Amino acid sequence: MLLPSVHSTAHPSTLQTLVCGGLAGSTAALFTTPFDVVKTRLQTQIPGSMSQYNSVYHALQEIAKHEGLKGLYTYYSPAHFCATKYAS
Repeated sequence: MLLPSVHSTAHPSTLQTLVCGGLAGSTAALFTTPFDVVKTRLQTQIPGSMSQYNSVYHALQEIAKHEGLKGLYTYYSPAHFCATKYAS
């Protein structure tokens, strides 16, 4: 299915394009979801109040320490679905 073509000018099949696009989208979601979670947490801190997170790195550490990997991948399922759907 994903083997190289015999012809050098051959184009990938529709199935190959869908599979490769889906894998690319899933991989992107896997690596970007923790940073989206951190971005959302940093943006929702109330200005002027005591900050829960001082930086992106500090937020990653605190979320991982208190909530584990599950906390960093809170929104992975919707992101994975959308990235797979739109990338393929």
